[in-house]
Amino acid sequence: MQDYKIILTLEAVYDIADTADYIEAVFGTNRADSFQSELKNQMKALENFHLLLSFISSKKPKKKSTF
Repeated sequence: MQDYKIILTLEAVYDIADTADYIEAVFGTNRADSFQSELKNQMKALENFHLLLSFISSKKPKKKSTF
């Protein structure tokens, strides 16, 4: 299985910070905190999914040669 890496660029970090600031300004601190918590949970879920896929791919039986 091919290994994928997710790279979060500095520009993306600034975009996330800007989005959180906007949400806080428009919807309040509670909603901004909720957004940040949900984002953290989603990133953790991606990490867990990657670990699960790595584990599954390492457990696949190897094909035996018929020679």
